[in-house]
Amino acid sequence: MPFDPKKSAHDEASAARKAGQPEPWWKWHDGLVRFEGPIVCDLDRVFRERWRLGGGANFRSLDAVVPEAPRGIRVSSARVIKNEPSSRANEIRETFRDRILAAEHSIFIENPFLYHPAIVDALLLAKRERPLLQVTLIVPAGRWTPNKLTYDAQQHHYSAYIDAGLEVFEYQNHFSHLKLATFDMRWVIVGSANLNFRSLDDDKDFEACVLLESEELARGIDREVRAEDIRWSRRIAPQDVHGASWHALRVRSRGPRTLMMIAAREL
Repeated sequence: MPFDPKKSAHDEASAARKAGQPEPWWKWHDGLVRFEGPIVCDLDRVFRERWRLGGGANFRSLDAVVPEAPRGIRVSSARVIKNEPSSRANEIRETFRDRILAAEHSIFIENPFLYHPAIVDALLLAKRERPLLQVTLIVPAGRWTPNKLTYDAQQHHYSAYIDAGLEVFEYQNHFSHLKLATFDMRWVIVGSANLNFRSLDDDKDFEACVLLESEELARGIDREVRAEDIRWSRRIAPQDVHGASWHALRVRSRGPRTLMMIAAREL
C-alpha cells in the first residue's frame, strides 16, 4: 500500500488496522535506485565484503559475470564511495564536502540526520563565497523524527542556515528517510550514509554511496523528488528561528545533555 503524502502516517496505519489489512510500512518516506552496468560489480564487492565480515555465508561474487549494458538513464561516470571504521579519512564525508564546495549554481540535499559539522560548515562556506548559490535542504519534521535528540542537533543549525540564505524545509506527515543529494544539476550522491557523526566520522560505521555524473538523473531528481517533496514540507522562516512566530522552534530550550552530545560528537 503506497503512502499518501497528504495524510498523517499514524492515520494511515490506524485505517489499515481498522480495515483488517496488514499495517503498511507506514512511517517511512524513502527511495530506491536500480543500478545496471559495471557499477553493479563494484557494489557487489562492497556488500560481499561486509556480509562476510558480519558472519554471513559465502556466496558467489559477480566479478566473473558480464554485466548487462545499462538500459535506463545514462551516466557519464559512477563510482562507489564507502566508509568503514578505520583511521583513514571518511571518503563519503570528504566527497560530500568537495561537491558542496565545488558547486556553483545549486545544491539539494534530503537526509534524515543532517548535522555533521563538516557538512554544515561546508554549506555555509559555499553560500558565503557564492551568494547566488541556491541551497535547498529537506529534513524530517520533529514529530516524525524517531530520536528527539537528533532533531535537536539538526535544529541547532537552522538559525545559521536561515541567516545565510539557505532554504530549509521539514517534510510533513511521514519520516523522510531519503539519503540523496544533487549538485549543479550534474552530480548525484545516493546511498546509505546519514549526514551525522555516526556515518561521517572516521571510525564509527560502515556506509556505501555512489557518486554519479549525470545531468539527466540530476534533473529527474530535481523534478520528481525535490519539487515534489517541497509540496509536502513546511519551509522554516526567519521568524521561526528568531522567536517572532507562535510556532517558533525550540532552539531556546535545548537541554545540557544535547549540547554536550553535539560538542563531543557523540550523536
